[in-house]
Amino acid sequence: LITIDAITGDDYLNTSEVGQALQLSGTTTNVTDGQMVEITFNGQTFYAEVNGGVWSYLVPDTAVGSIADGPQQVSVSVNDIYGNVGDDTRDFTVIARGDDLPSITINPVTSDDMVNYNESRDPNGVIITGSSQHIPEGDTITVRVNGKDYPATVDSDGNWTATIPQTDAQNLPQNSNAITASGNDVAGNTATANESFTVHTQPPLLEIDANLVTDGVLSPVSYTHLRAHETRSNV
Repeated sequence: LITIDAITGDDYLNTSEVGQALQLSGTTTNVTDGQMVEITFNGQTFYAEVNGGVWSYLVPDTAVGSIADGPQQVSVSVNDIYGNVGDDTRDFTVIARGDDLPSITINPVTSDDMVNYNESRDPNGVIITGSSQHIPEGDTITVRVNGKDYPATVDSDGNWTATIPQTDAQNLPQNSNAITASGNDVAGNTATANESFTVHTQPPLLEIDANLVTDGVLSPVSYTHLRAHETRSNV
């Protein structure tokens, strides 16, 4: 009897793993030490020696790097001293290149990518939404804004929603703010997206020229001057 351990622990090869040597291992039963295990991986054959009921082999990075994306299989076989053959296969999946990799997009924040005074004080907070590809339903996308992380759960369509609570929204710095959203696919590949939005939450200030009101009463003439002054201040 011979078995194959899980490939890379999860039976997936991701972008980083296809760029390095791959450790294969397994166990044997009723096989004498010194017997050779024949391994077939990506169309190539390798050999490992049984020692104490276990076997292992480090597949060179050149052999691993040439394996194609998609479902793959590794097979092993071994003979006992009587010529009886034991064999096993194990399926695994390669997700390492191109359109197979995960991706994330971030939608505009609010309708105009700008958070104003009223929006920052919405009891429901500031809502950040987006979409994803190749990230499993139910997995978490982490959204970082102003040094804080906010979790979002991927739905069945790949969409996600994160909420910046009202208290945090009120403390966002003025002008440009960065958003980073990141998540992983089933193979451990990481997707990251970056966007920005603008915060303008400081209400406009109205300054009254003391020379316009000298007696505590705002006359029609003074009001006209005040409106003109306010208009110029807001230009």
